[in-house]
Amino acid sequence: MAALKRLKSWVYPVTPFTIVTLLGIAVAIQSIYIGLTYESPMILYPIMVIPIVVFIFAVYVLDRFFIKSTPYHIIFVIELVLCTVGYIGFKYMNSTNDIHFTSDKEYILIIYDVKENSMDRFSKTDLFSKELKSNENVIHLDQSLYLSNKIRIFSPDRWNGGFEDNSYYLYQGDSIPYLYMSNSHSPKDQKYTEQQFIDSLLTQEMTK
Repeated sequence: MAALKRLKSWVYPVTPFTIVTLLGIAVAIQSIYIGLTYESPMILYPIMVIPIVVFIFAVYVLDRFFIKSTPYHIIFVIELVLCTVGYIGFKYMNSTNDIHFTSDKEYILIIYDVKENSMDRFSKTDLFSKELKSNENVIHLDQSLYLSNKIRIFSPDRWNGGFEDNSYYLYQGDSIPYLYMSNSHSPKDQKYTEQQFIDSLLTQEMTK
């Protein structure tokens, strides 16, 4: 009975951290299973998850300590605020802006020459994440998005691989950044990887 009572004290009274900790343990078990079942790089999943869960459990130990001497409603409100702030912070830190191409062309080209804020063209997909879907193979964005670590470019799903070129194009004295990607998986597609072909596309787009 004493062991059961002690075990019960680790769960009751239930606080927001109780739920977070139980969910964390479940995620840790799942991550270990994935890490042992799937091939690399999935082994990195438990390596990233387990230290976070250990930290959560350490905080929960403090929760069990303070719940004995602090009114329950105070603990509940404080933890609810901390969980909410933590969730919002996590969402912000892991937010992304994705560009999905669905074009049937064998190449895509992003030219960063627009003056206004291009993020207005993105649709919200999460609390802080946004997405832009394009069935065109050439789009123009503002220069601030070039090589941004919060921008993820997704080529058409049907592509089997590809060639990528991040560079600058000199036009009327200005150095215009661009990102070019092609579905170059066979000898017949070699022309799509040649600089002459890329330059001709850029010239065509810049002179429209």
